[in-house]
Amino acid sequence: MTVAYITSRKEPRSEWFFSSLRREVGSGVLPRVAVVDFNCSRRAFEHGLGYIGTCFGRNPKPTPWQGAHRLTDHDAFAASNARNTAICLAPDGYIAFVDDVSVLCPGWFMAVKDAMENKRVVCGAYRKVNELTVDDKGNITHFADHPAGHDSRWREGVNGPVPCSSSYLFGCSFAAPVETLLSVNGFDECLDGLSFEDVCLGLRLEKAGNQLWYDQRMLTFESEEAHHGEGEKFQRHNRPIEGHQDCAWEMLDWIKNNPPQARGTPDLRKIREDVLRGAQFPMHNGFFIWPDGKNLLGV
Repeated sequence: MTVAYITSRKEPRSEWFFSSLRREVGSGVLPRVAVVDFNCSRRAFEHGLGYIGTCFGRNPKPTPWQGAHRLTDHDAFAASNARNTAICLAPDGYIAFVDDVSVLCPGWFMAVKDAMENKRVVCGAYRKVNELTVDDKGNITHFADHPAGHDSRWREGVNGPVPCSSSYLFGCSFAAPVETLLSVNGFDECLDGLSFEDVCLGLRLEKAGNQLWYDQRMLTFESEEAHHGEGEKFQRHNRPIEGHQDCAWEMLDWIKNNPPQARGTPDLRKIREDVLRGAQFPMHNGFFIWPDGKNLLGV
């Protein structure tokens, strides 16, 4: 199993993740951790903050939306690219995704192991809270309720996996067989710069014949305040497009009327094979061009 930790924050509170993962695993086999970090120069990840399992960090692969090879004059949101980077770094068949400023709650690892053993695509639960504090053993010691941060799917769940709608896939907490993700060419990178990539992945996975599951046991708490730190938010774009309200709605129609493979992602299976053999990630091909002949910026 590979656990992918995705961050672009200057203060991701990664110690919460690492300490709670160690608590969750206990005396069991430690999973491999792949940190995909926009600020990968940060030395804290070199040793996983004391995590004694296999842990390594790297920048997201080249993208036109952010980082050293961007084509924009600012760093924009590019979650599809970051998560596809993690998929390419997962050699062992199953991958779980965790967002930054999060702590794993008791039962998280058991739920992920259950999903892995049954080869499920599982959607984890989350709760955004205020005043979150975590001790060095990964235990939550204090939080204040934040009603707006409650998981809207919670009332549909039980203490175990239940079949769920494709729209229940939220990128902050889910897990899947790597082969299942590769079969639809991963997250759709035409949605980099925009967002909405997680729900669209769920829709495409369902269209490809996969049942999705929601499991309340796979719960993370997130710091609401840490989501809004100075300089932490990367810009998101959208625009009207002929025949549709905007690019997001155009994408929904495209998914409905086309095969489930990502339309704006290079051949992720080939990239992964090359990278796992030791090759570098390839340079990006520039912006995705929408059906009106323009990119997401309208140029």
